[in-house]
Order: sequence, then C-alpha cells, then structure tokens
Amino acid sequence: MKVEFTPKQRTLVEALQTRTYRYFLFGGGAGGGKTVLGALIMLNYALLYGGSNVGVFRREMPALKDTTYRTFCEVAEQMGLREGVHFRIHRKDMNWEFNNGSTIFFNDLSDKVDPDFNRVKGLELSCGFIDEANEVVEAAFQILRTRIGRKNQHGGHAFIYMTCNPDQNWVKTLFYDPWKREELEPEFYYLQSLARDNPHLPDSYIEQFNTMPDAYRERFGNGNWDYGNEDTTLFKMRYLLNCLVETPNLTGQRRMGVDVAREGDDETVISLIDGNTLVDLMLPKISKNTNDPIGVLTANFVEEYAAKHNVSMSEVQIDTVGVGATVFDVLRSRGHAVRQFKSGYSAPDPLTYGNLRDQAYYELSQAIELGEFKIWNGIRRWESLRQDLVNHSLIVTDKLIRVEPKAMVKKRTKRSPDDSDALVMAWWRSKKQGVYVPKRPRLPRMMF
Repeated sequence: MKVEFTPKQRTLVEALQTRTYRYFLFGGGAGGGKTVLGALIMLNYALLYGGSNVGVFRREMPALKDTTYRTFCEVAEQMGLREGVHFRIHRKDMNWEFNNGSTIFFNDLSDKVDPDFNRVKGLELSCGFIDEANEVVEAAFQILRTRIGRKNQHGGHAFIYMTCNPDQNWVKTLFYDPWKREELEPEFYYLQSLARDNPHLPDSYIEQFNTMPDAYRERFGNGNWDYGNEDTTLFKMRYLLNCLVETPNLTGQRRMGVDVAREGDDETVISLIDGNTLVDLMLPKISKNTNDPIGVLTANFVEEYAAKHNVSMSEVQIDTVGVGATVFDVLRSRGHAVRQFKSGYSAPDPLTYGNLRDQAYYELSQAIELGEFKIWNGIRRWESLRQDLVNHSLIVTDKLIRVEPKAMVKKRTKRSPDDSDALVMAWWRSKKQGVYVPKRPRLPRMMF
C-alpha cells in the first residue's frame, strides 16, 4: 500500500533517512499525525530490516493499550499486513513477531511500577518509539538511549522517535528550547506539527479549538509550550506574563530572600523585592580563596548585597534548612536580626494549609493572579524562575490546600526550584510586614 504522508510527516521521514540524527521529537500539539507516523516508521523498519528488535513505549500500560497499540493495529491493517500471515501476536505480552525475524516489543515506561527501569535495561533494541514522551521522566529516555543500536546487524539506523505535547519538563529543555534558539545539537531533531498541518483532518476538528479554554487551545491547538499543563499548575503562564512590568514602581521598602544551597545540584539564590515588585534574582559570586567555611562566605556576601541595595538586615529572610542554618547563625552572631524560613513549619492558617511552604506558595500565586504582585521584566534568571513556578502543582484534599512537594518538582525538572524558593521567602517577608495585604485565598475548584 502506498502511504500518503502529510508534508510535515514527509519532512521528518526525509530527515530520518539522512541518518544524520539519532533522537527525533515530533509534535507539539494535537492532531498532527504524530502517533500514526511513529507506527508507520516502526512497522516499515521491522519489515525492511529482518531480525530487528523495535521497542514501542508509553508511560502507562493502560494508555499504551488504548491508544498507541490500537494505532499500530489500524496502521498495519491499512498497510495490508495481516496477523497470522505477515506476523503473529504473543497475546500475553502483546509483542509482534514478523516472518523475517523482526519483533516489535510494547512496554510501559512507568517510574512508579519500575523506578529503576530494569525491564528496559534488559532489552537489546535496534530502535525505539516513545509515544507522548512529555509524560515520562527523563531517566527513562536516558536509559533507552543505551539500549538502541544493540541489534542492528542488518544495517538499520539506530534512533529513537518520540511524540509530545507541550510541557514544562525535560522534553522542553532538551529539544524545544535549543530548537527555538537555533542551538539544537546535531544528534537531536525537533519538528513541530499541529492539527492545521494535517490535511487529512476535517475542518470541524480544527475549528473545535476555538471553543476550548485558553490553556487547552494554546497548548494543544497552537503548540504554545509556555502554557504547560494548566489543569493543576499553581502559577499559570498567562498570569505570569501579565505580571511582568517594564518599569518597576519603586518604594524603597525592600526585602530579601536567601535560598542557600544544601545539595550538590542546588544553587544559592538571592531575591530582592521592592514594594510589590521582584527587581532582582541572582546567584552570589562567592570567593573560595580563603579557608572560611562556605556558610561564613555566604553570610559575608549576604551582608554586602544587603548594604549595596539598602536592605535592612531585619528584612532578610533565610532558608534555614541545611547550610542555611549556618548562614543564619553567623549573621545572628554578628548582631543582625535576620529572619528564618522553614518550609515544613506549621502554616499560620493551619485549617487551610498543610505547612508554611503550602501557604506561602499558594498565596503568592493568588497575588500574581490578582495583579497584586509584579516582576520586573529585566531581572536576571527570568527563564529559570518561570520554569520553577509553572512546575509547581496543587494537591487539593478534602481538608487542606497542599503544594506539590519540592522533591516532585525536582524530579520533573531535574534541578532544585531555588529561584522560586528565594522569591517566596522575600515575598513572605514583605507580606508579614504589611507591604502586601492579601485577600482571603480562594479555594481551587474541585475536579470530579
């Protein structure tokens, strides 16, 4: 059967045929024909290169069975391939074995069921396909990279083809952001494909996006990566963009937040708020030419920065977990009335929030949403702050408002949300001093 590719699908196939690239990401929206193309590529590969092992993955097995696997069945039928004639299916594990010795393996990439991905580590693959790569953790992709090219004796190219929807995680960091800056490494290839790029779709499919909520339309219809998954996102991108100002309204009422590095992949970040506006976010340059402990050196920098920006030391709030406790103690020993912030402490409103961190993050999100807190668009580290904020999600129980634990954010972004933590601490200090008086927080709408 002759396959009719869409123009975007053909562009990706031509890039694949050059063998220049090894990791392909296709999609960035709904309706672009990304899973169908994956099925076509993998089925043709299995037929062309006998004895190959092709791996097909999705994060959860139920979704794999209901979507990806069904697409493979439909595409195989359209290609004229029949079970029992061209291939046979092992019902227990769903694997397809072709007459030429090739096999297509269907597996999940669940970090919950198999956190170390031991099942993947045992595979000897020629190539792989991850459907909806934005749903899996980066570790799954990195491990799969080590498994392809292990059974390519018949000349097939070793590669991973992936589909995606816009999301605020490793897929954006590894593919989309470098692609947008025109800095994508040669091994990596990204091609955006949206519903309007697919001539096989009826007009009614594309028109339906006009009736969808803004976040859904922007994310799935227009391929806007800045929206992320806004169903549970605490800091929604549209409000973050609205809170940016070109000229901050300076009042001289200044507060500082200091998030002190405590682990190898953490960074010390200092935030500076003037009135109701974030005006600086920076990484201290701490000289290690002396024998002084890092806590003392950090305390020295905090003193210097506060003096330079006319911030009273009593308006400096420090994360006192880990090394931060040393910084706090050093400054206190010098007579400075610095304040401490312990995220796990009880919330001032314990009937609404689980702990201090939950209340501080949630009420900051409300201040931004209501237009009562601003961010100067000239700050350093805006991009890393934006990523930190949009990757915080709500966990709504029947009793308390909880913000997703820091460890979960870290797992998704592969770094600690130090920028947003520093901002939250400075803002919380401003709030308690009366610079910002919040309205009663509104409970999120429950989803049933």
